[in-house]
Amino acid sequence: MKMSTRQLLRVLVVSLAALGLFAGCGDEDPPASTGNNGTNNGTNNETNNGTNNGTNNGTNNPTNNGTNNPTNNGTNNGTNNGTNNPTNNGTTAGATPETQDFADCVAGCLHAEPKGAFDLRDEGARAFHATIDGELHVIEYDGNNVEAGDLDVYSFIGEPRTVVDLILRKRPGSLADPVMSISNGTGTVAFAFTPDGESETRHRVIYPFVNDLNMFVAVEDAVNFVNLPVGPYVGGDDYGYELAWETHPFEPTELGTLTAGQTLTSSGTLATRGEMHFFRFSADPAIAPTLTVNVNGNADLEIVAAPLNAYGNQATYTSFGCADGGANLTRGWTNVGMATDERLFAIWECNGNGDPGFTYSITVTAP
Repeated sequence: MKMSTRQLLRVLVVSLAALGLFAGCGDEDPPASTGNNGTNNGTNNETNNGTNNGTNNGTNNPTNNGTNNPTNNGTNNGTNNGTNNPTNNGTTAGATPETQDFADCVAGCLHAEPKGAFDLRDEGARAFHATIDGELHVIEYDGNNVEAGDLDVYSFIGEPRTVVDLILRKRPGSLADPVMSISNGTGTVAFAFTPDGESETRHRVIYPFVNDLNMFVAVEDAVNFVNLPVGPYVGGDDYGYELAWETHPFEPTELGTLTAGQTLTSSGTLATRGEMHFFRFSADPAIAPTLTVNVNGNADLEIVAAPLNAYGNQATYTSFGCADGGANLTRGWTNVGMATDERLFAIWECNGNGDPGFTYSITVTAP
């Protein structure tokens, strides 16, 4: 299904905010936390090889009162021919099948329970097999209860600054046209849809937290995504998909040291779908740098530039939002004055698109 890129993200923010999982897109810091914020009041039979029992006292942080540590002995046999755009013509062998449906959020509930939880530190079959069901689910939308199509929400944790590629595939013979969004719990960080004629999409993100806070992935069919809240909706046994993940070390482009009155520069190309580029420089904590990103090539590039809070080894998204196609962006740092000279930022495309013509240049300046 073809949708305009601006339409995609606007509809997404409304539909997911209605479920209470995502507050919106951009310009918010994640809440403070002392543990894991996934809702789980019993035993979760999805893939997870560790214990995930932390209490979280922040805004988006329900308590987990059960144990989430079933064993997964599967093996990932998918073919990977590249770092950030591998080819996979099948599905992951040994992937965990879904064992429960998504507990859809009805008006009045704070959070919807994730369909499956996974830890990026775990080995084994790094995938879930699931289905977009054909049932109607009641959600709160714009202050009213409405019937909607199936929406599957997953949560994940990991080692701070783990880079992860989240991969969404249609299963063989599936009628699904799956789309996914990735959230830090307060805003939609990234979005990816499956291009016409293709069976896979992906997006790279960094796991930002130091205290096992959840990030979320939401999956639904593009038809249901666009048709909320009036329908019609699609789904059923022949709407199968796979959500898989691959992890990579954090290896940002090093820009050097920024001093007062100095300028640092670099450039890049978002050539393939779902790329996210990371950069690092050092500056005195008292310096308030300004980041400017210029779109140099294809005017369809809707650039996102996000300073990351590097304090205490985290890499939390502090201020992000999509520019209009071909427009430039200027961002600043909110962690000025903290006891660190490390500065991080990330660059990606608003809707997960990639093109050899998506070139950009960056300038970091200090007053």
